[in-house]
Order: sequence, then structure tokens, then C-alpha cells
Amino acid sequence: MSTILEGVQVNAYQRPKYNRYELARLVSNKRVKSDLSIHEIASQFNVEPALWESIENGSRTYDQEIYRIVAQFLNTSVASLLEKEQDDISSLSYRTIDEDSTEVANVVELANKIFQELVMQEKISV
Repeated sequence: MSTILEGVQVNAYQRPKYNRYELARLVSNKRVKSDLSIHEIASQFNVEPALWESIENGSRTYDQEIYRIVAQFLNTSVASLLEKEQDDISSLSYRTIDEDSTEVANVVELANKIFQELVMQEKISV
């Protein structure tokens, strides 16, 4: 069974650090803390207020330009917004006596692929 993961990454235990909703929350919180209106901040970045609003409400699909704008606003790099996080599976309990059970390992791997598919589909807004 082919998955979108095959073209994206090789490690099933890695996840995108941020999804668009987390980025939307970061952007919105910073704008509010800065006491700026959507019109003011959109003007500073030379974008339409509707575009900025779509970033803040999480409905905007991210492309290179949106990542650049968000990174600049958050005073970070695009690379840091696109970082991956490694899942810590050291405490995962398989709840089996046979620690080398290939059946358990296969089920865990399948569950991981399904979860990763969901994460990546959200990430690319499918």
C-alpha cells in the first residue's frame, strides 16, 4: 500500500513541528500582544487584510510566500517553522509478554502510518 509518506520522509516517528492552526494561534497571539489590528499588520506586510485574517483563522493553505510572511512576523526562519519533531517512543508499552512480537510491531507500524497520513494530509490541506 503506497502512502504520501513515501515521498515526504522516511521516519514514521517524525511529525511536523507546527500545523497551520498552531501557526495561526502564534500569529494571532503575537498580533494581539503587539496591540495591532489586522488592517495595520496586513499593511505592514503589504498584503490584503483578508489574507492576514485567513492566516489567523487557520483557513489559509501555506505556500512559500505565506511561510516567509509568518516567519518574518514571528521573528524566526522559515526553516524553523518547517522543522520536524521526533516522537519519543521509549515509554511505549506494547502490553505483551513477548517483546519481540512481530505481530505487535506490525500493528504499531500500521497505526503509526495511519496517524502520519492524517497529520500529513492536514499539513498539505487535502
